[in-house]
Amino acid sequence: MRTIPYAEVQLHKSASSCWVILYNQVWDVTSFLSSHPGGTKIILQLAGTDATSEYDPVHPEGTLESSLPTEALLGHIDLATMPKEEAVEVGREVVKQAKAEAGGKQGHPQDDEWKPETVEQCLNLDDIERLATRKLSKKAWSYYFSAGDDLHTKSHNNTAYRQILLRPRIFIDCTLCDPSISLLGKYKLQVPFFVSPAAMARLGHPDGEAGIARAAAKYGALQIISNNASQTPEQIVANAPPGQIFGWQLYVQTTRSKSEAMLARIHALPSIKFICLTLDAPVPGKREHDERSSNVAASLPSPSALTSTPDSAESRAETAAGG
Repeated sequence: MRTIPYAEVQLHKSASSCWVILYNQVWDVTSFLSSHPGGTKIILQLAGTDATSEYDPVHPEGTLESSLPTEALLGHIDLATMPKEEAVEVGREVVKQAKAEAGGKQGHPQDDEWKPETVEQCLNLDDIERLATRKLSKKAWSYYFSAGDDLHTKSHNNTAYRQILLRPRIFIDCTLCDPSISLLGKYKLQVPFFVSPAAMARLGHPDGEAGIARAAAKYGALQIISNNASQTPEQIVANAPPGQIFGWQLYVQTTRSKSEAMLARIHALPSIKFICLTLDAPVPGKREHDERSSNVAASLPSPSALTSTPDSAESRAETAAGG
């Protein structure tokens, strides 16, 4: 297997000849462009470059080998010819600007000086956000923080939650408090909240959704797995202890047979007890923070549609489970 200089890879970044670098290997993905579930645009954005940082967090292990023939592997990249990567950090001013755009609170000036170094030092969600802002890459932070357009709905959601108050009670024996709840009439959870189906967990940590599953098991919490998880459902539930339960988020694909196949696959995993159907994504949202950070996730097409026609089934690209 030959060693290929970076300059040669740079020559192949069109639809007629498309090479990418993945895990220090050079792959010819030209023949795969038309069948890529996320569409050709996403791959062409990364053509002629090292796409590992974009590819790895959003694709389950084994995707590359199962999607490309062995002859598509052209060789190893000559690391000495690779350009130096520039580290990108999201500064506190970027966070403040984003919060201002969203109409969010700025907080007390002294609060801005508090910079927790570990999760253990975090006292609330604002602390966790500060820590994540400093630890995550710009692309990861933009994806997790962003929402549609000017973030007005996101800001309204936060305001609505702040208006929910706890009802005070007096003369109630609270020496033995039990926060556990029953789900669907037969599954007991130790806490009255759950992990919602947010996509691409490996953008934030290599353990991804499987790491979230371990944390959920520790506290007896429910995890609903995203349809666009960065790991396969089998990988996520593989080490679940007896009694741990999961839900699975479903986007109904324009090609209904693909959804049926996924449901059969999920049904074969006994720890996944129910389906959570997502109804509000007939078209992709316009996520401006993703676009500003050149995040590939901003270009992903909608994986679902309200109707299925012969034209839409053939012409509309659908998002892969890892993307």
